[in-house]
Amino acid sequence: MMHLSSKVITAVLLGSVIMTAACSGSASPDVKDPASNHSDLSSEKRVPNAEADRLLGSVDLPAPDWLPEHFPLPDDSHIYSKTEVGSVPPAHQLQARTMDPLDDIRDAIVQWGLDSSIKVQVGRAGPEMEVMGISGGGFGGASSIQIIEEPRGNRRIILTLQDES
Repeated sequence: MMHLSSKVITAVLLGSVIMTAACSGSASPDVKDPASNHSDLSSEKRVPNAEADRLLGSVDLPAPDWLPEHFPLPDDSHIYSKTEVGSVPPAHQLQARTMDPLDDIRDAIVQWGLDSSIKVQVGRAGPEMEVMGISGGGFGGASSIQIIEEPRGNRRIILTLQDES
């Protein structure tokens, strides 16, 4: 029988959550599957506020207690998914939609890291996605932030945090 370490199990679980998030939803934000809070967004690069609100979706959950203090979610963010993985060490994930530009979101997160003594490593995962590794400040393991350019101008933020072991 093969024994896997808790880090391997956690990485597999987080990978599954991230893959599910990345591949989730193809319906408009107004058409929701009752079993899911996931949906894709569609909009022009800059749209009127009422249209942006519609495209960000009607689901706007409160920020979770585990969200780091002063984490720079854009003001227009709509949190549509919060997940906690009961692994050892614990892991958490938040997904949100925003109309803010990718560069502004990235720059705010990098500044948050500098202000909070948290190491943020920025990397491009392709023309439509930035991935940032996070370590320090109580976070380790598979902690990361993905900012994904959606097809019609909005962004999806996926924040995955794993407590240090």
